[in-house]
Amino acid sequence: MSNTIEDNISDLFSKSHAAIDKFDYFMCSVSAGLCAYIGQTFSPHNSSLGYSLFTMMALISLALSFYGGYKRIQYNIAITKENQRLLELEEKLRQACETIEQMKDKEKAGSGIAIFTTDTGKKYTLSEKENQKESFQIEIAKLNQAIKSDLDSAIRYAKSRDYSLLFGFLGVLFAKAFQF
Repeated sequence: MSNTIEDNISDLFSKSHAAIDKFDYFMCSVSAGLCAYIGQTFSPHNSSLGYSLFTMMALISLALSFYGGYKRIQYNIAITKENQRLLELEEKLRQACETIEQMKDKEKAGSGIAIFTTDTGKKYTLSEKENQKESFQIEIAKLNQAIKSDLDSAIRYAKSRDYSLLFGFLGVLFAKAFQF
């Protein structure tokens, strides 16, 4: 059994999507785990202002990292749903275009008024099908814009998660240096 290129592309996309999801969950877990661990043992010391300051900075940074990771996961879920809806609309658009061409061919052949009956028994005129095609195109354009916006937000949250985690680690290191 040979796989087509489309099957291979789909398989690679699925594996890539799963890997990205696992990485996002892992980063979110690291941030939450470190924040919880440091938070449970932290109590401000008046004698060591540097330790308290850097530990608080680390806690805040790790909490921000968790929030960024959480929002990234939320946006990824939204993007996946939007992509699913986009594929559905593109298929409906393709079918509408095919139907319109068939109806135009029937009109040219002079086989009467072009009416299309769907499996559900609903009848469409050529102008109704063209209006439907236009509404699909408008909805696809809006959905593409929403996906782009959500993708930009997901990338922004991933960067904030990563930088906050880095600052959290640095805060922990500096706090340990001031602890002694």
